[in-house]
Amino acid sequence: MIKTYEPNKAILTDKEVKEALSLDYDYTSDRLENLSLEASQFLYQKTNHDWSADEKINATAKGAARDYIYQIWFGSDDHVQTRLDDAIIILQSMVDENGDLYDDDNA
Repeated sequence: MIKTYEPNKAILTDKEVKEALSLDYDYTSDRLENLSLEASQFLYQKTNHDWSADEKINATAKGAARDYIYQIWFGSDDHVQTRLDDAIIILQSMVDENGDLYDDDNA
């Protein structure tokens, strides 16, 4: 069953999305924030943790978000998919190892 969860915020800024997609700095679209929110949701579904809610967003989570957005924008790429799969495994293991990352005892 797919977890229904609305992420706190977009995991990547519009600037970071533009860089991931090699878009011009002046490119404007509501779709950029929507892609980032979708990436936040995807990562939550895969790891049961809202990485976008963290005070400092994990670099691996940001990388996974960039790869996910790249796949949505340009279509499937085996190399990017492998990198995304590896990042998900790393993020899942972090959650598994630390339990609830929001628990004060784990801070």
